[in-house]
Amino acid sequence: MSDSAPVEELIEQLRLDGITDERVLDAIRRVPREKFVPEELQASAYENRALPIGANQTISQPSIVAMMTERCSFPVMRQSWRLELAVATRPRFSLAYVGRW
Repeated sequence: MSDSAPVEELIEQLRLDGITDERVLDAIRRVPREKFVPEELQASAYENRALPIGANQTISQPSIVAMMTERCSFPVMRQSWRLELAVATRPRFSLAYVGRW
């Protein structure tokens, strides 16, 4: 993605929503969400909403993914949350954030 404005607007919205872990925000910056949505929805890729991806499935809302990923950063929960998140978030998009984190 050559224009970083949409992702930076999303990052600002996530900050306003209470996401503070810079590792999570950096992962959201680095994972190209537009590659996980159909071509006709790529212009909407950085909106903070779930988007349809076909087969009656959606790509998760970025704020939800960020919140779940940020919860993984609490040391006492880190190992169990990573496992639960990996099992609960089947879409590759959500797992891409965890992989970057």
